[in-house]
Amino acid sequence: MKNFWIGMLALMLGFCVVSCKENPNKDDKAKAESEQVEEKVDLADIVAKAKAESANWTADEWKENMKKAMIAVAPSLQKVSEMMKNIGDDPQKAAEALGKLQSLQEEFAPMEKLMDELDSICNASEIGKAVMEDTVWANQMKKELGIPDDI
Repeated sequence: MKNFWIGMLALMLGFCVVSCKENPNKDDKAKAESEQVEEKVDLADIVAKAKAESANWTADEWKENMKKAMIAVAPSLQKVSEMMKNIGDDPQKAAEALGKLQSLQEEFAPMEKLMDELDSICNASEIGKAVMEDTVWANQMKKELGIPDDI
């Protein structure tokens, strides 16, 4: 009977150890998924939010929203940069890429309009202007998002 209770105690201890190890992984996965959802932000939503609320934003809020805007346009900027690298100085490649560049420009036009609008909202605010002039922060953000320096 004594062996039975020792066996049950060992089994319960094993269950406790296993269950404790599983919970942090589930929390990490949930955090990662929530961060991915946060990164998928529509540029039009950011501009609308800036129109409505930017007068009361702090520098950190400006930086957070400008980063979200850059996340929204980063894939297009990376495509343009990649295309320019592939072209190089070769005139034949430049002629071939002209059609691709034109279609990419058409794709980027609505984003460009929204970015111009966000820029004008930013320049209307003293704090927004200061954030836009902060080149150290801008370069750090570009590096973090994988946006090339030539853009």
